Amino acid sequence: MKKITLFLFALILCSSCKDESAEDAFQRNIEEIEAYLADNNLEAEQTDSGLYYIINEPGGEAKPGPTTVVTVNYKGTLLNGSQFDANDDISFGLNQVIEGWTEGLQLIGKDGDIDLLIPARLAYGSNPPPGSIIGVNDALFFNVELLDF
Repeated sequence: MKKITLFLFALILCSSCKDESAEDAFQRNIEEIEAYLADNNLEAEQTDSGLYYIINEPGGEAKPGPTTVVTVNYKGTLLNGSQFDANDDISFGLNQVIEGWTEGLQLIGKDGDIDLLIPARLAYGSNPPPGSIIGVNDALFFNVELLDF
């Protein structure tokens, strides 16, 4: 009987513990991104999905679509400036990357340059890449130069 009581107590205790909800994480990310922008004297646009972006160079008039293969240079950091990735002259389909990239790169043309501030739900959410410094529900910053598509 004592074991059952302990089990029920542990079950009740654990049921009251819960991880941050996706909506709570999104709201936290928005606050973090807005603080980052304010701290760095930056002005960004925000899309309906929650993606923040700064077009540094619009590039050509033609823009890639959601499945277009693009060639880019990029650097990715956490909002604290810790770099987790960078590549030059790399190609992939916009349907093969995180949602924030798919949405953001459609805003610029060839030779364009964009800063993307991406809430976790448009990036890796609760499933960051194994072995990465990206944590669960981390907002991300990318600078991306669109070389070609």
